[in-house]
Amino acid sequence: MDLLILTCKRRHAPATTGMVPFVLAKLPPGTSQADAIEKARSGKTMEALAGSDGALVYDVALVQPVATAFTKARASSNISRVFDEALFTEKLLSLPRGRVTMKSVEMNVRVALLYVLHWLYEQGTVVVNGRVEDSATAEISRAQLWQWVYHRVPIEGTPEQVSASWVIVLLLLGFRLADDIVVLFAI
Repeated sequence: MDLLILTCKRRHAPATTGMVPFVLAKLPPGTSQADAIEKARSGKTMEALAGSDGALVYDVALVQPVATAFTKARASSNISRVFDEALFTEKLLSLPRGRVTMKSVEMNVRVALLYVLHWLYEQGTVVVNGRVEDSATAEISRAQLWQWVYHRVPIEGTPEQVSASWVIVLLLLGFRLADDIVVLFAI
């Protein structure tokens, strides 16, 4: 994020950061609207303090909390900072260490699968676990799966590595992972 903000500032372009993907009416069980709003507000406050000029929201009910986060951050600090570009470039080019969780592999399969199925029914977005997913997040999910397969990334807590056959099995079991497919086919 810091390198993005630095590059935008250097080029006199607005440094906007990511979209808040929450859909408050479709949050997963156990997640309150207040918790989702607070998570959005705190995340965007951090981005505003880092120098972001703005962000997008999917749910109109989040416009005010996010706008307030940016307004307060601008009023409370001197955001223009000097960045060490070399440090951020190095961080951008280095791969993180660690393992991938089974939950993250399943979630990426679910997002990619549900997006494609919704796309076939001419719907440009799908809500998964209270978050809107679109072509961008479906592509990120696909790319992560490809990278994990290509680099044979270990799956945390198991002796397994992410493999093409493992992802294919998850896709074939996708109906188990994607309970909302039943709703999709009822359209």
